[in-house]
Amino acid sequence: QQQQQQQQQQQQQQGDGQQQQQELPPPLAPPPPQDAETGYHVVTDPESHTVFSGFLHQGVPHGRCSLRWREGSELHACFDHGILEGHGRYIFADRSEFRGSFQDGRPTSGFYLDSMGVRHKAQYDGRRAIWEPGCEPISMEEEPPQPYQEGRAESVAMTKCPAGLRPTDPAAQNGSVQVIPDYSHIRNVTGRLVWARPQFADIPLWNADEVRGKLVAIVRGPRAPAPAVSYSRKLYHAQQAGAIGVVLVDVDPRGKFGVL
Repeated sequence: QQQQQQQQQQQQQQGDGQQQQQELPPPLAPPPPQDAETGYHVVTDPESHTVFSGFLHQGVPHGRCSLRWREGSELHACFDHGILEGHGRYIFADRSEFRGSFQDGRPTSGFYLDSMGVRHKAQYDGRRAIWEPGCEPISMEEEPPQPYQEGRAESVAMTKCPAGLRPTDPAAQNGSVQVIPDYSHIRNVTGRLVWARPQFADIPLWNADEVRGKLVAIVRGPRAPAPAVSYSRKLYHAQQAGAIGVVLVDVDPRGKFGVL
């Protein structure tokens, strides 16, 4: 009986260990190599003035990419070896937009927001690319306003840290008193939060009119071996767009965030 109990305990411990391993989030996929045709690139067509910002694989878009055309329309979506596939966001030149699913490069279903921000359920026949003339929804129904739900507001607040002893003070230099960084120059900032487009803010923001007077969320990266984008460059482009603050966003599936 003692042997059976020990075996059961061992099996239970092994099962718990396997369950904990299964519950761990998967690690990030290894970054693509960086060369002339693969990795992260920003490319401008000199004739059409179309700007591409995103990841390439053997010369074609692959992964999360952004495009901006000369007339002001934008596409932010995922590509699979050059084919627009999955969820995406297309912003028309009049600032209306479609958010939804794409299949084989064509829109299928999702939501259309007109230039006034009214939201409609939209269905497409999947015959044309969304930027092609004649690509219109086959059905569009205005979505009724959603009832209010308790939750966090779409804004953030930053509070001044308490001022402490400056590193230049004599008491701090002789080590008799613990040095507390002085953040007295920081002011309280509250505002709506919007995403930077393109997401890495490595080039001037395409949605500067939307960012002006707001806090802007910028994705850290791209990861090596893609060319590094300094925080100074990201901050500079946010400042030039008129942002009142920046929130840097990173992804760590294991939740350690050892480096920022």
